[in-house]
Amino acid sequence: KRVPWIKTPVADLVFGALIVLNAALLGVDIELGLQSNGPYVMPAFFWAQFGFVVIFVVEILLRIVADGLSYFSPRNVSNLFDTVIILCAVAEYVLLFAVRESMIGQAMTVLRVFRLLGILRVLRLLTIRPELYSICYSLGSALKAVFWVFALLLVFLYICALACTLTLGSSDMPELRDNFGSIFASAYTHFVILTMEGYPPLVSAAVEDGGWLWYFYFGGYILFTNVMLMNLVTGIICESVVRNAVSEEGEKVQWKREFHKLKEVVMDCMADSGFSLEDEMSFDSFQQLIRIPGVRAALSAVDVSLDLTDQQLFAIIDEDGSGTLSLSEFFDSLSRLRGSKDRLHSLLVQADVVLTHQ
Repeated sequence: KRVPWIKTPVADLVFGALIVLNAALLGVDIELGLQSNGPYVMPAFFWAQFGFVVIFVVEILLRIVADGLSYFSPRNVSNLFDTVIILCAVAEYVLLFAVRESMIGQAMTVLRVFRLLGILRVLRLLTIRPELYSICYSLGSALKAVFWVFALLLVFLYICALACTLTLGSSDMPELRDNFGSIFASAYTHFVILTMEGYPPLVSAAVEDGGWLWYFYFGGYILFTNVMLMNLVTGIICESVVRNAVSEEGEKVQWKREFHKLKEVVMDCMADSGFSLEDEMSFDSFQQLIRIPGVRAALSAVDVSLDLTDQQLFAIIDEDGSGTLSLSEFFDSLSRLRGSKDRLHSLLVQADVVLTHQ
């Protein structure tokens, strides 16, 4: 089956590059616009941005033609997000063309909101490049552990702030009173020291006021917070990224083995039942195949949901709506339906959308 160009990796690469180029041009436009106190600096910027909007509208239309009504399925969050962002960009230019030049200043707030929403389309790169999505997923997986590290840091910082407020807050030295004279000021000062900014004068003042032991206090504080805890956060994130990468690779290898075994079992069942391996399957042939016990057992082993009606399952697998299935189309769809037992509701919605479209 011929895949529409808009669904190919080349199309994703082209439009990903256009998104990056549009974001860069938008940054230059905003920077120069701030310097000249206007929404657009030169007509060239205006029409260049307008050209990008037209291209992105064409992209959305091509994707709608390729996917049909399933493009608007609730499970395709990225498609809905893209559509909203592009509609906001279209609304921005409609407003610019509709509003008279003398009223542009009054509409600047609305224009800035639309411009901000347009920048968010850079997030589309997460769906284009799996590596970016994997990194963001790993960061999300590490948030729980990172949260508890920062909770420990907050408790430790509060204890240190209390101690320094009691010992240094009543000092005769103005520098110490200003930085450690209250709990809030002391906590903020400890946070600044954590970032390794401006601590030498404070340490010198503390040593001058209270003795050389303050060298050990501030040195130990920096070692524990900046060196140990911050590096622990880095280690947690790196470990999460590596673990998820290894897990994804292992899942891919496992699925290749399962899919190869599934293909062997299904083709053996087809041969034993007298199915032709060359001809395309009609709905009746598909219905006969899907009711063979060996085929059902193989599909169940890879968590393909069989709770749908035969007509619903056929409609989902027959993506082009031709009414027939080739072997390659059949097996490609089985690969996509792996694990569908856990998302039966979304499959039912998808089947209803396809059947309504047909």
